Amino acid sequence: MEQNYEYYEVRVEFQIEIEKPNGEVAIKKQKEAYLTHALSCTEAEVNIINSLKNPNIEFEVTSVKQTKFIDVLKEEDVKELSNE
Repeated sequence: MEQNYEYYEVRVEFQIEIEKPNGEVAIKKQKEAYLTHALSCTEAEVNIINSLKNPNIEFEVTSVKQTKFIDVLKEEDVKELSNE
């Protein structure tokens, strides 16, 4: 049985501590989106969690959705095509 990998967009919210000029610490939320190749939404979420693992960073996956991307060209792919 052929496995169909798809691209998934995984949105993550980070908790960042910022020290104010008066010495108080504020928590800022920063949202970022990641693209990963996976067989399912669950696998996509696990891919991102594993790649972001760091005991000093607090984050939460807020959404995972399949995209309509069919391929991602890497820099070396583009360079190779332009040299042909």
